[in-house]
Formats: sequence, structure tokens, C-alpha cells
Amino acid sequence: MSLPIQSISHLSRVVADVDTTAAFYIHVLGFAPIRRPSCLNCEGCWLVGHGVSLHLIKGTPVREARPINPSDDHTSFQSNSLPEVESTLQRHGIPFVKCQVVENGIRVTQIFIHDPDNNMIEVCDCDALPIEPIFMSGAQAAVQESCAHQNAVLSAAPRMEHSERRCAGMSPISRALRSEAA
Repeated sequence: MSLPIQSISHLSRVVADVDTTAAFYIHVLGFAPIRRPSCLNCEGCWLVGHGVSLHLIKGTPVREARPINPSDDHTSFQSNSLPEVESTLQRHGIPFVKCQVVENGIRVTQIFIHDPDNNMIEVCDCDALPIEPIFMSGAQAAVQESCAHQNAVLSAAPRMEHSERRCAGMSPISRALRSEAA
């Protein structure tokens, strides 16, 4: 039996400089600061926006600086105006990687950036893709079987040459989706 969970409460990020990272989330991503309990014994900032709360906690981030890689862990935000996202990022001087995935004629655009502490953020129009369950039972065995099958399909999928990729670092799922659409 699974845990009785209703929804995600919040995301947290350990950050080197609370003010710098808070300014990024406020001015670039449109979050708003909210009151945080005064009894907390660590420096931080709570933000809310786009249906999620984000808790910034002062500390030593575990992420090392590295190139933007769409296959890294990331938090994704939905947007209905990716050209505006691109122009805002350019105006703030924030480097990004833009990718496209095509599935059954549906094109999804993804824009990946790092926050000041090298956490990966995606902004996309992913809601264009339908949500299609790959199993109908909640049984653990069905989940394992489905995931094993998906991994087998993906590992058997032909690898595209670099020149065929729409973005560097495309995930195996993205490669498989793109190759099926071709």
C-alpha cells in the first residue's frame, strides 16, 4: 500500500547566496516571496509561484558548475509563450539550451537553464503531449514490467548521429521519440 499523499507540498534548494538565488526566481521566473516561520534556525527564503512553493536554504549546494545538459535532474515549468521566455533569458544574459521533441506529429519545445546554484530548470510547452498511461493496474509488478519494457525498447532504438540531434545531451527517451517521429 502506498503512502496517503495528496500532492507536492514544496520544493527546496540549498543555495550559496539566498538573496542572489531569490532574485533569480523572483525576477526571471516570476515567483513571489512569502513569510517563512521565524522559528527556523537557518537562513533562507520561501517563494511561491506557478502552483508551487520553493524553499531556499542557505548552505553549500551539491551541484558543480557544468554545461547545461537536458538529461540532468531538473524542475520543469509550463509556458504558453516560449519566444517570450527566450527573449527574457537573453535580456538577463542567461545562457540556455533549446530542444525540440516530436511525437506523433506533436512538437514540444524545451528550454533548459541553470539557476545561480547550477540547479537545472526547464521551461517548455510540454502540455501539448497527451498523458497516456502505459498500464491500467496499480500493481507493482505491472510498473516493473512496463518500465523494463520501455527500457528495452529505448536501448534497442537506433542511436542518432550528432548532426541529427536537435540538442546536445538529448535523453534516450527524447532520441527514441524523435526517431519514431521521423
